[in-house]
Amino acid sequence: MKRLCLIVMIIGWFTIADAQTPVRNAWLNMPDTIIAYLNKNLRQEHLDFMDMKVTSQVKNLFLGQGVMDSLSTHDLSIHLNDITDLQLKVFETNDSVAPVYCMIKTVKVPYMDSEITFYHPDWSRIPHYLGLPFTSDRDSLLNIFTERPDTMSIDRYEELKSMMDPIGLKISGLKDGKTLLFEISTPFMSKEEEQQIRAIIKQRNYKWSGEIFKES
Repeated sequence: MKRLCLIVMIIGWFTIADAQTPVRNAWLNMPDTIIAYLNKNLRQEHLDFMDMKVTSQVKNLFLGQGVMDSLSTHDLSIHLNDITDLQLKVFETNDSVAPVYCMIKTVKVPYMDSEITFYHPDWSRIPHYLGLPFTSDRDSLLNIFTERPDTMSIDRYEELKSMMDPIGLKISGLKDGKTLLFEISTPFMSKEEEQQIRAIIKQRNYKWSGEIFKES
């Protein structure tokens, strides 16, 4: 009986490991050049550890440690190293034939700053942002992601904006699997200054429609 139970458990584990989901396919078929220090074997190791429900800690080709912390049908997130996080998301399209791969790489030092890139299923790059307001221009970021409360004077609003220099753009995927949250981030601030600028920072959510992202 014990031997039978063990065989069933082993078969069950291999069934889970072999089950290919959209994000697994994307992760494993990713060209090694996308993340130079994680080849296919190392990416598979991360999945194997997640399937076994143990800590997915894998040493990369540069001898740093990476940890995958979440894995679902359409997205995964991984700490590539001490200062860089990565999210990989698969967005299904309306024609249900060619999904869109979305990669969000966030550097956490000296402040949160994200880079978002979209790919076709063959990992050729999509050369636009599918309706998202992605920009690195400081004035544009401040115009999009800050808002003056009705009770705040224009002078005070401009003063608070001037405090935010430099700034980054933090992007993260929400748990619904279709929405991206955008928010500017700033370094070198005291807790008091952070509390002050929170009054004008505006988070924006963009939901995948099957073709483009629309603000929600």
